[in-house]
Amino acid sequence: MTKTYIDSCIEEALAQAFGNRTKAAQILIARCMQDKLLEDGLFANFREAVTMAHVQRVSNKKDQKTARVANAGNASVDTQSLGEIMLQMEKNWMRADPMSASTLKSAPASSAKPEGSAGHGSNLKAIADAFKKPSKKPTST
Repeated sequence: MTKTYIDSCIEEALAQAFGNRTKAAQILIARCMQDKLLEDGLFANFREAVTMAHVQRVSNKKDQKTARVANAGNASVDTQSLGEIMLQMEKNWMRADPMSASTLKSAPASSAKPEGSAGHGSNLKAIADAFKKPSKKPTST
């Protein structure tokens, strides 16, 4: 019954709006204030998704505030310590899988490209050339 009731309400709104869909939608939204059955029929399928979207939005704002507060205390970075950490990670990685480290050192850079490919470098050069403007140097007289 709910489906037929909703459909009949929509048909009435379309008739009142002389077929104008935008006006019919406005009529239906206004009518939802007094008719809870109509409101439930129109919006029941979307309540969960809309609710989840709003929860996600507020949660993201809260996470961003927390991250900003956490990062405020870490304004200065000790680059020497960071370098030591990176060296230690590299040593651990090489110790864990020596084959991958030697493979990386000995593998030619072009081996990842498909046969006949122009390559990343030439693509970047073509893009850069497209944006270059001829320099107009003022001629001295």
